[in-house]
Amino acid sequence: MKIWKLSLLVALFPLSPVHAQSPESMGAREPQSSTPPSKAPATQTPDTPGGTSKLLGKDLPSYDPGQDVMTWDGKIWNVQDQRIFRARFEKYLNAEEESGEAAKTYRNSFREMMLLLAPGQVNEANFRKAWKLLPEAANYGSDGRLCDSLDDAIFSVILSKRASSNIELQNQSLKQRKSTLEWNSRFAVEDSGLGNRPLSAATAEQWSKEQNLKRDMRVQPMLTELAEVNASIAGNRLKREAMQLQAKIEFQVLIAQLFLQRRFEHVLLANRFYRHLFGDGDNQLRVSDDYTSNQSSKNKESF
Repeated sequence: MKIWKLSLLVALFPLSPVHAQSPESMGAREPQSSTPPSKAPATQTPDTPGGTSKLLGKDLPSYDPGQDVMTWDGKIWNVQDQRIFRARFEKYLNAEEESGEAAKTYRNSFREMMLLLAPGQVNEANFRKAWKLLPEAANYGSDGRLCDSLDDAIFSVILSKRASSNIELQNQSLKQRKSTLEWNSRFAVEDSGLGNRPLSAATAEQWSKEQNLKRDMRVQPMLTELAEVNASIAGNRLKREAMQLQAKIEFQVLIAQLFLQRRFEHVLLANRFYRHLFGDGDNQLRVSDDYTSNQSSKNKESF
């Protein structure tokens, strides 16, 4: 049995690897440091507390107008040397020259509309003529149907003004009803004091209570209707102001869109239409900064 085990060990011994080490290599080996090497800190994810990584970078973007460069998240971009600007400029250079008869007709239509809506020349008749030219200008290819959008905006304002006029007529009829109710209620109160008052104190007190009850029964329906009329007048007034403000905001949004699309001729034309449609002197722009920035980014992506 022992001989069999010994022969098995001799057979397995050549299969095990043997590593030999020379004295020279042992002498050239550097002594290991007693202190273990420091481990690199693990990168913190944005979800871990205390992490410095953010969704949009580690710092706020900054712009240097002197060199036209923008710094963001440790990187520098040249503002003018970008693909969106090059693509826009190449699109302008590759566009065909607009010198045909259709282009001349289009520019003449624009010039005529600007003259009809010029300060000192604009009136209701000239406004109608200029408005009539918008569908013709929209048929030109380079217009991009922007004149149709302007035409729709003008039509929406006119419908809003028509509805506002109807509300004003309704308020006038409500005011007449209010005057009638106020006069009837005053007459009912004054009429309640008429009649022969009893001489007896107890009878006079009972008679006074009955008269007050009759007066309240006559006046209460009129007071209720008067309150409803006043509420309707106030509601119509708020509705009218809201409709006018909504029409202004929608038209201003269209002007802002045309400006961000760099269609400056359309901006000037829309501005003259706006001044005639809203002649109250209120030229305050009510387009928020968030909307302008969002539209600007969308226009850059579409280049």
